[in-house]
Amino acid sequence: MRMQFFAGAVRSTLFSVLSVAILCSAPMAAIAQSPDSAGSENDPSGTWAWEQDFGDGPVQQILKLNANAKNRLFGTYIGKSGPHRISNGRLENGKFSFELELEYEGKPVHVACTGQAQGDELKAKCDITADGETNTHEIVAKRATRPVDVAGKWNVRVEAPDKVYEAVLDITAKKGKLSGTYVSEEAGQFELEDLKLEDNILSFSLSMDVEGNPLALQFKGKPRGNKMDGTVTYTYQGETGEVPLSATREPRAKKQGESARPRLQRAEAVIE
Repeated sequence: MRMQFFAGAVRSTLFSVLSVAILCSAPMAAIAQSPDSAGSENDPSGTWAWEQDFGDGPVQQILKLNANAKNRLFGTYIGKSGPHRISNGRLENGKFSFELELEYEGKPVHVACTGQAQGDELKAKCDITADGETNTHEIVAKRATRPVDVAGKWNVRVEAPDKVYEAVLDITAKKGKLSGTYVSEEAGQFELEDLKLEDNILSFSLSMDVEGNPLALQFKGKPRGNKMDGTVTYTYQGETGEVPLSATREPRAKKQGESARPRLQRAEAVIE
């Protein structure tokens, strides 16, 4: 990244619009991610999919996970029924674990899974215990980010040399189509252009005028659950550069009467 990016009017305008981490002055050792940190290759946060045949044809299985800053893991599993909430989720030394307490034909079923995510692939072994008998089931899943998985309000942040700038990325998913806005207190509101989700990458563009000259911004980010990191490419007066992007999604507001406690649910998808 060229230092000219921080000069003059371009610097002040871009910093008020973008939410990026300006890391050009930090040593690499200081910003390196631990194996368990959000956004690392071993972070299992995100939506994962695989198919399982229970005797009547393949059924898509979905596992949605989110790891917080304390390496606790939350999420849901959806198979032939669900969703089923996970419990006792942990992320440690690059590996995750969680449990499910389910019910099948009126009897309790305990599921304990351990595994590891590596980039866009997740592998796990699940011990399924019912009627005193335990069977092990192996899972190989691929990251499968869907439009609904990126909907919501994302808080983006710029830690510039002179101050911290913040903005909100508000994305709506309706019938598989995405739309949204990018709002900054300093620069105002912008409609997202060319907003799309392909191969687990969210991208969009912004365009504006800076002192009579066009400024083009291209955002690309990889959502991992409630976290996203990526880059922003800018073009201004013949100069092009790239800066890192980071964002976190606001928690979804609970609907009135919605319970936060896990429930015992049917378990056909994991024990048939």
